[in-house]
Amino acid sequence: MKKLMFFITTLSLLITACNNSNSNTINDNNQNKKTSVMEDLSLTFSGIDFSKAINNAEKHYEVADNHLSIDGVEGTNYFISPDGARFEATAPILLTEIDNSKPFTFTTRLDSPIEKIYDAGTVYIYVDDSNWLKYAFERDEKLRCRVVTVRTEGSSDDNNHDIINQNYVYLRISSNVKQIGFYYSTDGIDWNLARIYRNEYPAKIWLGLSSQSPKEGNNIACFEEMSLTENYISNHRLGE
Repeated sequence: MKKLMFFITTLSLLITACNNSNSNTINDNNQNKKTSVMEDLSLTFSGIDFSKAINNAEKHYEVADNHLSIDGVEGTNYFISPDGARFEATAPILLTEIDNSKPFTFTTRLDSPIEKIYDAGTVYIYVDDSNWLKYAFERDEKLRCRVVTVRTEGSSDDNNHDIINQNYVYLRISSNVKQIGFYYSTDGIDWNLARIYRNEYPAKIWLGLSSQSPKEGNNIACFEEMSLTENYISNHRLGE
């Protein structure tokens, strides 16, 4: 009987220790997480009303010569590594509200020098800091310009797409309510599919414009030839 009681007591202590260890891990991870505060903004550009800003984006944009530029401040990024080691939600983002119960299509030309590794001009489908889609024109590990997509649902995946041999690209995001497609073009005429996602997002979401510069120095992203409509493209594979 004494041996049985000793076994039960030991097992109980081990279970408690494991639970405490898991709890500490969760708490440690949560301490790394951040909820971005949305500041009010009054900005209309190309007929699109940007009403919110996060990470001081209201202090890091400029409108001039028919383009909207955003300064990607040094050390800023949005990425949650799959291994849990990094939770980054620091890039400045200008936000416009989207009625996700209706179709929509957003198109823009994105021009950026993206000179350093991971510099990027970006467009977001944003819900909160742990749930978003990022569509980027980014400098990769070999210093090549690429179209990049990232889906984050608690952690981020990361997908490098085609190399772009120029310092600008046209990006398009289109939803028919059930699915969201990401498309790109080098001339604004001939479109290519980058990725299609199932649209499982709430009725109210945000479309965001941003720039990031995870390494030293800032990065400027310029957005122009912009449009946002309540229409869906005619061909979800061609992006047209």
